[in-house]
Amino acid sequence: MTGKSENTAMGIRRTLLCSSPVEGLPGWETRLYLIEYPPGGDGSGHHHPVVGLGYLLGGTILSAFGDEQPIAIRQGESFVDAAHQIHTVSRNASTTEPLRFVIAYTVKQGEPWETGMQRLAFSFITRLLSPHAGKTVTFAQISDQQSLLHGVVSCDGS
Repeated sequence: MTGKSENTAMGIRRTLLCSSPVEGLPGWETRLYLIEYPPGGDGSGHHHPVVGLGYLLGGTILSAFGDEQPIAIRQGESFVDAAHQIHTVSRNASTTEPLRFVIAYTVKQGEPWETGMQRLAFSFITRLLSPHAGKTVTFAQISDQQSLLHGVVSCDGS
């Protein structure tokens, strides 16, 4: 499967350049994507179930995971997309120039390489409720399945 493109609601284009089975790991494949952000494009609020290795072809991206401060990654630099962390900032630093990078992920065949806003919303709830004195905030195990968030939020105390 190669050359398959999709556009997100934010105008970000993802093109699968190539994929290949991983020898010795039945059911796994490595995928190489070309990601293109329009000027001012913002892809913040997603996460990856696996680590990604990327290289900036053009432009500058501002990137942060979790509570990190954003860093600027520039043309000609490589980077790592962390697994299982909210990509809280993933934004084209320019409002006039596009951003282009390639990134590779090794994933189970048929599984997505990124998941959208559900986890960002859950992270927001955590931050909103946890500072309240005298309350315990508990979250049940979360799993993404067919783009639905499954989880339970409970607050004990008053």
